[in-house]
Amino acid sequence: MSTERSILLDSINETIRFELRGSGTALARKPIGPDGWHVFPCCDCGYIVSGRVKFRMRDGTTCAARSGDSFVLLPGIQYRYVIRPVAGGGAEDEGPRVEVIWTQTNFLLLHSVSVFSLLDVPVVIRDADSKSIGQINRQLVALQDPDRSPSLHRIARQKELGFRFLSVLTRVGKLRTDRLPRLRALRRLAPVFQFLSSNLGSTLSRDSLAELANLSPTRFHTIFKRAMGVAPVHYVQKMRMRMAMNVLLATDLPIAEVASQVGFNDPFHFSRIFRKNSGISPSEYRARGLHPFGG
Repeated sequence: MSTERSILLDSINETIRFELRGSGTALARKPIGPDGWHVFPCCDCGYIVSGRVKFRMRDGTTCAARSGDSFVLLPGIQYRYVIRPVAGGGAEDEGPRVEVIWTQTNFLLLHSVSVFSLLDVPVVIRDADSKSIGQINRQLVALQDPDRSPSLHRIARQKELGFRFLSVLTRVGKLRTDRLPRLRALRRLAPVFQFLSSNLGSTLSRDSLAELANLSPTRFHTIFKRAMGVAPVHYVQKMRMRMAMNVLLATDLPIAEVASQVGFNDPFHFSRIFRKNSGISPSEYRARGLHPFGG
């Protein structure tokens, strides 16, 4: 095994964390999804119980999924969907519809780096692997039952199912070898990511982050951009937008307060940046709910 690959696997083994952001079932009857683009700060995975759906990505690529398939939309992917008619699929007045069992998950390294940034995963998964995802999603939904009391067993079971899901994705996907050289830099920047994970609402500067890494600002900028592919200021903005998406979906806080929680003093500037990243306003994003199909 190469040194760089060993570094990657060591980093995953030492720091990986699983988060279940939400789960549920949804039955969408609208032939066309709501106007605008959908985007989530986590992996949106659905198993299609019945129906057909076509996805269109922001880059123009399309893919179709049908009953028995699963779809996997990675964090930050912007997409639209269209529900397709099913031949002989029921009364004509019901129109097209699709039933989905969905989960939204994150796997994080070094507190804030997504494991999904290291994987190429197909949007549509079929056959035995899709069946495995369907079983995992069903069990995760059952564990989210609000009538069930929290317990250590429930927490352990969630983690087990989460890593089973990641195992399926690593089987059908491919490790991005072009990202392996970045892992050495990522390990050096671990104190920065740890700080960012709980301080996105604070005033942040390149110099203050460089001090955490014990580097000069110029050297820090170079190493960070090599590791993450973007400058520190742009990475912080992206993380703030993902945090804002989570807060918008999980709370009823006013937009100005959401902006403040993610480090923006001006809610109008926050709304402009949010629209630039998601394609819609914060209030529109919240109105669409936790899952684009509903539920």
